[in-house]
Amino acid sequence: MHESATGGESKTLLIAGASGVIGRHVRRRATALGWSVRALTVSASSKTDENNIQWIGWEPHLAATGESDAVSSIADALNGCQAMINLAGSAIDAGRLGARHCQEVLTSRVQAGEALAAGLRGATAPPAVWIQASGVGFYGERGECDVTESDPLGAGLQLPEICRQWEAAGADCGVPIRRIVTRFGLVMASDARAFQKMMQPIRMGVGGRLGSGKQWHPWISGHDLARALFHLIEDQSAAGVFNLTAPEPIRQLEMTRLLAKAVNRPSFFPAPAFVLKAVLGGVASELLLPSCRARPTRLQASGFEFEYPRFEDFVGDLVGNDRDSARRD
Repeated sequence: MHESATGGESKTLLIAGASGVIGRHVRRRATALGWSVRALTVSASSKTDENNIQWIGWEPHLAATGESDAVSSIADALNGCQAMINLAGSAIDAGRLGARHCQEVLTSRVQAGEALAAGLRGATAPPAVWIQASGVGFYGERGECDVTESDPLGAGLQLPEICRQWEAAGADCGVPIRRIVTRFGLVMASDARAFQKMMQPIRMGVGGRLGSGKQWHPWISGHDLARALFHLIEDQSAAGVFNLTAPEPIRQLEMTRLLAKAVNRPSFFPAPAFVLKAVLGGVASELLLPSCRARPTRLQASGFEFEYPRFEDFVGDLVGNDRDSARRD
């Protein structure tokens, strides 16, 4: 068997929702640490097993209602795993976050959590830890205040309530398990759809402030996010809510300015809030314009050390990797 970077024999991780940017970085980190991965996917026919990655089909909408075959397949996948990470759900930025899109996002996340809970109840050798993804959207608009894990649910927006139900889904599974809720900031990586969308206007020379541009954007590199998830898995005392954000949030305009400078483009074209709302709908109101100065208070207290604590120290690697990816494509 492989030796992991943390010592001991090879371990197995189950990931639900492994196809997205976070899942890709987690799979990469798992490979580096010598873990095997079982990846639940709704499109197993289009996936190919490789090295330590095994793709397993699942039907969360059926398992969430207790359909026996759907539940049994999840239970079988969970058996023998040391940990599970639930990233599954419809993409938040794949629509305008209108009423229908918000309902799709919420339903997909709740079903995934309830399906995994049903699988846990049927597993004979379940994992010891469940990491449940969430987002800093839980906190809503917070202006200039520092935001820690003890801050309450935000009000006035739709994402806080989506995050609340997302975090609660499956929590009452009835199976003893160490449960961790990770509230992600903006995941910055060359293969992240959010970063790629952000770079389009910047590369065209029309990047600039969104609304006031003063809003705080909590962010984290994809590399540090994957490292943090495994840190929490290995830390036997870790439980409850953790903000997974870099220690230094950044104002939107400063982030854009640094990215534009890295690709030798200007960054002085403003996009007023009313224009963004008219063009992007709820994506502007819920994702782009709110200010949330979230800090990784509990993560740092647990002893985790960031490789990229400040955006200005990360932007060179981020843009450089993006150029390398574009050349490969």
